[in-house]
Formats: sequence, C-alpha cells, structure tokens
Amino acid sequence: MKKEIIENLDGEIDPNVVAYDTLKVNREWVKKHRGNWVAFVGAQVVLEDSDFRQLLKRLNEEYPNKSAFLQKVGEERTLPVDSVLR
Repeated sequence: MKKEIIENLDGEIDPNVVAYDTLKVNREWVKKHRGNWVAFVGAQVVLEDSDFRQLLKRLNEEYPNKSAFLQKVGEERTLPVDSVLR
C-alpha cells in the first residue's frame, strides 16, 4: 500500500493529517466515529458531526483563522482546509 503524505499550504507535512493517520488504524476509534466528519486542529480532534456543512460552520465559529483537516471516518475522501479558503 502506498503511503501518501499530505502537505499544508506552506509545503510542510500537516500534523493534523499525521494525527488522523495515527487514529485510523485504531479499529475501536474508527468503529465509534464511522460515517461522521471529524475536524483536526493542532493535531487533535476538535469537532465531530454527521453533517459536513454543520461541521464547517462550527469550525469557522470556534476555530477561526486556524488550519484544519477534515475527514469522513471510514472513507478515504479527505479535505485539508486552510482558513484562507473558508
């Protein structure tokens, strides 16, 4: 399996992605959060919601001007989000 490294907008390895990669191998964590969107800020899960738009709204309200990584648990669809783009 090829390992992908996702970089942030500054070209550095994103610690939020590393945090997700660490959690996604934990079967219990995946089972508990499967199907929900999670938001990582500062290499920590800070928000979780089943509705992407609600998660993004809360992220903008609670973590303005912070780089974040959004992931739907159990799917390989990833969204690195920088506050500049929101």
